[in-house]
Amino acid sequence: MIKFKKESVENCPCCQNSTRSRKIRDWNNLIYYFCSQCGSAFQDPRINYEYEENYWGQTTDPDGNNRDLSKERDFKVKNWYGESVQFVNEVIPGRILDVGAGLGFFLSAVNDGWDKYATEVSEYAVKQIKERFVNITVFNGSLDEAQFENEFLML
Repeated sequence: MIKFKKESVENCPCCQNSTRSRKIRDWNNLIYYFCSQCGSAFQDPRINYEYEENYWGQTTDPDGNNRDLSKERDFKVKNWYGESVQFVNEVIPGRILDVGAGLGFFLSAVNDGWDKYATEVSEYAVKQIKERFVNITVFNGSLDEAQFENEFLML
């Protein structure tokens, strides 16, 4: 089960600038703003999701199919992240940060030339990342709590 709450965002989460250059609304009716200083896109209001720890393991779809989400890496890389992974892999490697990394499947598909970092609020998911993908530095908590230094590729 997933719970969520909405929180207002006053400043850009990346550079703390308060000026926004433009706004878009996605297919799910969520609103994103672009920072006029650094160009980052961010949600406002921010939707904070709270996942129950069993969300990442065994689950039953609405149609009754039982699945183990922790074993669906190849499917997700191919069907969810494919174009994004291809784009990143065509860029000169540097540092990359996946905020809300889940089980780390996206970063696991990115070329090893990258310095890979992740934030994830689920303790279960962080444990899975650490056990499966030793080349990903993961922080258990929100981006606001993480203390990463330097710049990252922004998608």
